[in-house]
Amino acid sequence: MKEILEIPYGVDLHAHCRDFGQSHKETLKTAADAAAAGGVCFVGDMPNNSELTDSKEKILIKKEKVEGLKVDFGFYLGTLGDEKQNFKECYDEVLGLKVYMSETTGGFTVTDKDKLDHIFKSWDCEKPILVHSEDNTLKTAIELAEKYDRILYVCHVSLKSEIDLIKNAKDKRPGKVFAEVTPHHLFLDSSQSGNPFKQMKPPLVDEYNQRALWIAINDGTIDTIGSDHAPHTIEEKTSANPPFGVPGLETTLQLLLKAERYKMIRRKKIIELTHSNPIKIFGIKEEENSFVEIDQSSSMILRGKNLETKCKWTPFEGMKMQDIIVRTTKNGEIIYNNKNL
Repeated sequence: MKEILEIPYGVDLHAHCRDFGQSHKETLKTAADAAAAGGVCFVGDMPNNSELTDSKEKILIKKEKVEGLKVDFGFYLGTLGDEKQNFKECYDEVLGLKVYMSETTGGFTVTDKDKLDHIFKSWDCEKPILVHSEDNTLKTAIELAEKYDRILYVCHVSLKSEIDLIKNAKDKRPGKVFAEVTPHHLFLDSSQSGNPFKQMKPPLVDEYNQRALWIAINDGTIDTIGSDHAPHTIEEKTSANPPFGVPGLETTLQLLLKAERYKMIRRKKIIELTHSNPIKIFGIKEEENSFVEIDQSSSMILRGKNLETKCKWTPFEGMKMQDIIVRTTKNGEIIYNNKNL
């Protein structure tokens, strides 16, 4: 007899849905299909497309393209610190502002201190500034957010040293600093980083830092889980110069439920990280009659070829899953139904 678990739908605030010159990797439609298969009903799409999403006009083009898709989307504004960029006209259209302070896909990195100061000063809005900040750049982001009293959201935290900085910042400015961790940093480690299908930014970490991430999840330092869904084709990943990034939209929930079985995390915390906290931090409207049904009595081997994502691979290839998503329902409508069960 099947044991069916019902939990709230997922909100994934960190995805790179490609499209716009990169539709061979993923499109907003295939990303929506992948999200639905992963129990996710809301996706936050990042701005580092082939051309940076840095204006209201580009945001509106994205919004038009997602009309009628299976899940809801929110978008982030990107910036290179151009003084002529109009932040104010975008406030009502976006979830927040994304600043790449360290190297990442697309090359839209801002390292100039004056430009960074201008960005934090000019984003005069109660919506978060999200940062990709590795090495010493996180300290700069924290200082600038404090200087201008901005809400700071730190993406894909991976190191204990970063956790320590975030804890101090949270103590100093309660309710103003938030942090995210990814499934790949929780479930893979640096011993596997030689595999191009397990290479991303920030890179995988050792067991010492990985343990620190789990502690930070359970003590409340980490607020959300974001997949950092960043698909590339198999051909690109097996090339002489493989790009950074891995898909993850449809595997996050299963991985966290697997961790629950090993008593690494409680179900209440999973729901906080993937549903309640993202909605609260970003002011997202909660969907009514929306939930995920999970078969806890069956098992499966994770295979990229069976996924909905267009790239058809996963860094978790071959992993055994004992919590299988049966259905995802959004506003009373079934948007994903597992045909293999």
